[in-house]
Amino acid sequence: ATALTKTGQITSAQSSSYIATAGVASAAAASIDASLISNLYIAPAGSTPGHFAQGVTGTALDTSLALDASGHWAALWAHASGRDDIALQCAEFAYSTFLVKNQKVTLSNQANSYNQAFQLTSPFTGMKPYNDSPGGYSGSPLSIWQEGTWGMILMLLDLYSIGGLANYFTGLGTTIDTVLSTLIAGQATLLQATGNGSLLAYSLAARGLPYEFEVWPALAPTAWMWLVATNPSLLLTVAGLPQFLPYMYV
Repeated sequence: ATALTKTGQITSAQSSSYIATAGVASAAAASIDASLISNLYIAPAGSTPGHFAQGVTGTALDTSLALDASGHWAALWAHASGRDDIALQCAEFAYSTFLVKNQKVTLSNQANSYNQAFQLTSPFTGMKPYNDSPGGYSGSPLSIWQEGTWGMILMLLDLYSIGGLANYFTGLGTTIDTVLSTLIAGQATLLQATGNGSLLAYSLAARGLPYEFEVWPALAPTAWMWLVATNPSLLLTVAGLPQFLPYMYV
């Protein structure tokens, strides 16, 4: 608002209106932040890192384990909100709960996993979208989710330097760089399945409810691949927002 006023693009009244609107939005964001932590955050218990419930109805938590809600998107939100302690917990939870290793894309003539179009014999590693839990999902397939895998890559890039993350992976006998390389190499391997620059949405079909996974080329994972690869600071982070000093701007 200040910069646009100084360059004559808006009036002082419009500037005041923008500033007031920003204040309302900021207050709403702070309220949402507080509500997410007080209502959906599940603190660490034993060896299980802290994470978030998938949702809530009244006082009843939906503790179903989903990669985005429980893990990598929750970590990105916590980091952007200044809660790197919770971001670290969610990052650890995502990696320990949803990582799937050495998967292939295989042909199938079974009704629930039918796939006669794509196959890949080279094994690769990535992230699955759901995990079984008491009162939550059951029989969730070991299917690598490409959109979610790129979300995990984005999260590791965004949280790369927060305290504790490097030590967590060191304790597992690996490094953040090695994990990133493994996930990215797996996605590069999966590109071979289509041969046209697109990614398959899932590595394993699960056509029945509630999953409805298909081994089809899809826009979402392909877009995530290119966005994260070319400019990860554009996505779900405050790190890449343009910054300038408005009072010194000419």
